[in-house]
Amino acid sequence: MAVPSPQSPAPLSGQKFHIPNLWPAFAGWKHGVNPLHGRVKLAVDARLEGLFEDPRVVEKVKAVDIGLFAAGVLVDVPYDILETMAFYSIWLVLWDDYIDGEDADAGGGNGGETTDLAAEYCRRSVAFVKHSLQLDEREVSDEGLGGQQAVVPEAPTKVCESFADVGRRFVEVCDLAARREMFGHLKEYMEGCVVEHRWKSSGKIPNVEEYYAFRLKVTSVDVMLDLCRVTNGFVFPKEILDSEEVAIMHLTINKLFIAVNDIFSLKKELKVGEFGNLIPIKMRALNMDLATTLESVVQDMHNLVRDFDRSASTIRKQLMLGEQHGLAEQFDRVVGAYQSIPTSTLGFSIQSPRYGMLKDKLEDGSFQVTL
Repeated sequence: MAVPSPQSPAPLSGQKFHIPNLWPAFAGWKHGVNPLHGRVKLAVDARLEGLFEDPRVVEKVKAVDIGLFAAGVLVDVPYDILETMAFYSIWLVLWDDYIDGEDADAGGGNGGETTDLAAEYCRRSVAFVKHSLQLDEREVSDEGLGGQQAVVPEAPTKVCESFADVGRRFVEVCDLAARREMFGHLKEYMEGCVVEHRWKSSGKIPNVEEYYAFRLKVTSVDVMLDLCRVTNGFVFPKEILDSEEVAIMHLTINKLFIAVNDIFSLKKELKVGEFGNLIPIKMRALNMDLATTLESVVQDMHNLVRDFDRSASTIRKQLMLGEQHGLAEQFDRVVGAYQSIPTSTLGFSIQSPRYGMLKDKLEDGSFQVTL
């Protein structure tokens, strides 16, 4: 049950927040940056110039270096695939800003949406994304004396409209079943953002279970997992796709993404409301101080890595025992791509000006942050 939010367990603003070096948690996991990062950054910057008219906003969003995140997730893919992930990442990073009100200084200009307007923005976006993936049922409108013409959904913002190109690219590499699965995850993401907005508007703090109930949806990690499989040409055999091991792999990557993001974004999140971050939510639930809560989250990360590795190992053994050696090699590439999602999030969180972490970095790889 949610509890009213005026105060966290202790005032966090001004506290020292010591983040340990998190790379040891991912020892042995794939990480790096695609050598084509510089090229894709230029493409990302050019696209951003077409989305926003205010040059100050363009420079602000360019500084985030969205291409760096894409280059960390897809470390060793050719340029066309990397560019598709980068353009998708633009849409992902910026789409919900309109709901959050950040678009007020980023080209959208609404200053914060009410719940009804957020739901309408989501509805229109869902229709546009579905159409862009060539999945919409043909709607028709009467024209003159019985003429009929297909109705094309209109994107509510330029950022949303940028999905038209992303969708076209997905259509080129994904079959109908893959696009349907991807759309289901995208729809879940957009609707999850509205649920998150409702929590913000309610003035309440969710408990840990309630937080994960919407947070696992708004990471869009499921879409990234889809892309990792598509770009590596891997299709899970049904008996593996439906296995407990695959479910564990997907959940652990999502929770690792959340943990890394929430640790490094805590200072930024405090400006907009502590409800939106795992650290203060867990502090409240467990009645622990900041340092002890962080230790708990980091231990959770180690446990999640262990669970992922065990599940991946189980599937690999099944494939090898079945003498499906070619499939096992493809699976290993997918495992590496999956691993790159949280490791890219870690590298991006450290390097991107979005979080401003480099100034707080210590020689041992840890960070001393003043909240």
